[in-house]
Amino acid sequence: ALYDTFFYADDTNNERFYALQRGIEVSKDPFYLNETPDYNWSLHLYRSLEHMGQLTERGNRWHISTQMCQKICEYLQILKTHWDDPQDSVHKYIKEYSYELIMIRNEYFAGFISLDEYQSKLLDIYNNFSDDSYDMYSVQMNLLIPSEYISTLKGQRLSVRKSSILKNIYDRVVDYVLNSANSDAFNFLQEYLVGFLEEFIEIPGVVSFEEMGLNFLVALHPPTYVHSLQVGDITKLLTEYLIIYKPEELIGIFDTQNKEQVIEQKEKILNYAYHSGLCHDFG
Repeated sequence: ALYDTFFYADDTNNERFYALQRGIEVSKDPFYLNETPDYNWSLHLYRSLEHMGQLTERGNRWHISTQMCQKICEYLQILKTHWDDPQDSVHKYIKEYSYELIMIRNEYFAGFISLDEYQSKLLDIYNNFSDDSYDMYSVQMNLLIPSEYISTLKGQRLSVRKSSILKNIYDRVVDYVLNSANSDAFNFLQEYLVGFLEEFIEIPGVVSFEEMGLNFLVALHPPTYVHSLQVGDITKLLTEYLIIYKPEELIGIFDTQNKEQVIEQKEKILNYAYHSGLCHDFG
């Protein structure tokens, strides 16, 4: 149910959903309950429901249909029933903010709440979250919630208010990542940083994709950052050599038609070459 892929298809989504659905059903099946008395079937149920709620993670990147999201919401009502009982063991296994995120995200993609309401609830969870540790759930909340919020802004014209919100999020994310040395959940950190960059929206004149990517390189692996600076310089020098001695090799760059046009576009080509080198290891 949980195999990861960046590709999506209805058949694959159906497999994910029905495997988790089966996991929920099994957790209540008397046969399995009787045959495995030492197994924690309550935890099995909670995790199955939690993973079902995570099928729409990162802006519903797998394109789970509205109808399936509505079915997911029906199953999440089981989780809500357990959650509403303060004595239930579910509280030991799932953090409150993770529970809230799962619920509101699926309500949004099921069409039960509006975009404005979803954005507002995301920001409420994020702003009220103050755990700066680096376990799985803390990494999730510090990086996933901003990604979810940014994904809702795609295709919109940024207002002054939302640009300010984004800038504060970016500052907070960079600060969090810069202090992430020896993280206990480094794999999760990397995964959610990738998701964050996938959803990233530039704020013209304030912060660029390149700047954010370099900040992450500094935080996660300083030698790669230094290496990138060196590759940027070397690439610029090699390109300048070509422009001076073999400009014909660059004909076609920026629609240049001949050597003379390559020479005329020298500064533009050098700038492009430098920044290409600088960003070459972002992947």
